Amino acid sequence: ADKNIPQTGFIAQQLHTIFPNAVTVGGDDIANNPWGVDYGKVSPLIVKATQDLKNELDSQNALISLQQSTIEKQQAQINELKQMLEKVLAKK
Repeated sequence: ADKNIPQTGFIAQQLHTIFPNAVTVGGDDIANNPWGVDYGKVSPLIVKATQDLKNELDSQNALISLQQSTIEKQQAQINELKQMLEKVLAKK
């Protein structure tokens, strides 16, 4: 890989502290014995985290929808009360 081109990925030494099963430990001389990351072992974790986030987002969206419905009902009640009050005040 060209060292002047930015790369995307995990730093194996950092990933090793969190998920050592996905890391091949290298030696002190990274040129001859580099650390490596097995992205195939990381992928299921990323998919699971994405699924969990989607489920959380879906729950939040359902809650927001419920709250919007409640607000709409409350606004309708406020409007109805305004109309009733206007009628009462108009009779005086």
